[in-house]
Amino acid sequence: MRSLIFFQNRLLPIHLGIFVTFLLIPVWYRLPQRPPLLPPLYLARFLILLPMLWTIGWWLMLRLPGLAEVRRDRVRRIWALALLLLALWAFASTHWAFRRLENPEVGETAALQLGISVLFAVVVASASPPRRALALALIIGLGWNSLLALLQTAQQGDLGLQVLGEFKLDVNARGVSIVQADGLRWLRPYGLLPHPNMLAGFLVVGLLAVGSWLLARRLIVWWVGTLLLLLGLWALGLTFSRAAWGGLVIGALVMLPLLWRARLRQRDSWLPLLVSLGLALMIALVFFFLYSPFLLARAGINTESV
Repeated sequence: MRSLIFFQNRLLPIHLGIFVTFLLIPVWYRLPQRPPLLPPLYLARFLILLPMLWTIGWWLMLRLPGLAEVRRDRVRRIWALALLLLALWAFASTHWAFRRLENPEVGETAALQLGISVLFAVVVASASPPRRALALALIIGLGWNSLLALLQTAQQGDLGLQVLGEFKLDVNARGVSIVQADGLRWLRPYGLLPHPNMLAGFLVVGLLAVGSWLLARRLIVWWVGTLLLLLGLWALGLTFSRAAWGGLVIGALVMLPLLWRARLRQRDSWLPLLVSLGLALMIALVFFFLYSPFLLARAGINTESV
């Protein structure tokens, strides 16, 4: 596949680590035991940490490829420096953190987590993996997370996938995120994450990524992209995450002019893009009519329980 051509160059280990990390973004899986050499902190057992450390380690061993280009670009240089200073501040703050003596691991975990995330972001900016490959990882995640959200909603509970990190979900249990209208409790899907809002945030990113497939000249790619768009929109609606809905609207307002300009540049028919957007609007309207009591509850017009 053309999107995976980065497997052929010397940055293969770095690009592979980035790709796997993007695949694991919507997975809150914790390993049964802490891997060797990692500190006894809360974040040490998260599966996604391993490809992130792999990526950073290979970048260091290959002597920071691409960092010189980041430094020469003024905007990216300021961005990277600001992130690194923020990480340094986080590590410094552990010396004056509240309960630093009684529970030092809390501040240390937060600082280390931020530091690794910042380094990973700098590596991604420096190593410049193909954007098409990163979009593919996000679109794959959009597909299976949307299906998982639909199945959890239909089940109104978990699917028994605890071995993959799924939380136990019961619509009648205390502490489980639900919406309520007309006396009916309705489970908000979690996916493999600890809260529906986190699933919704990932779905928004996946939906924006799949926008590139709506411009594909190959009919099969356009069809798959359109189906994933509709599936993802329905799953995002089921999360009842107001912030994510707003994020998608803002993201779409930014994306649509770019998609339109790309269509003009390609001089192709606008019909496929218009069909995709029209179907997306229809899905939104159908969802509104089917779930209007819960939507009104989330808007505060009706009683709501979470």
